[in-house]
Amino acid sequence: AQALHRAALRYPADYLQIDWWDPDEGRLPNPDIQYPQLKRAAAFACSGSACSTPVFEADEIAPAVRAALAP
Repeated sequence: AQALHRAALRYPADYLQIDWWDPDEGRLPNPDIQYPQLKRAAAFACSGSACSTPVFEADEIAPAVRAALAP
């Protein structure tokens, strides 16, 4: 989870919303996006209309974000 979070924070962008969500801590304060409960840490690249499939490796963050932002 920490490697995914660090990789997301390093992604160069004008705007990113990066959430750290542990389901044991309850719901996210901003429920705009509802993430699925998975058995391991995952990241999602979301645009205004959809989110990617789960990303489980830090080096998959940049390609997922690029794909989510592609026209």
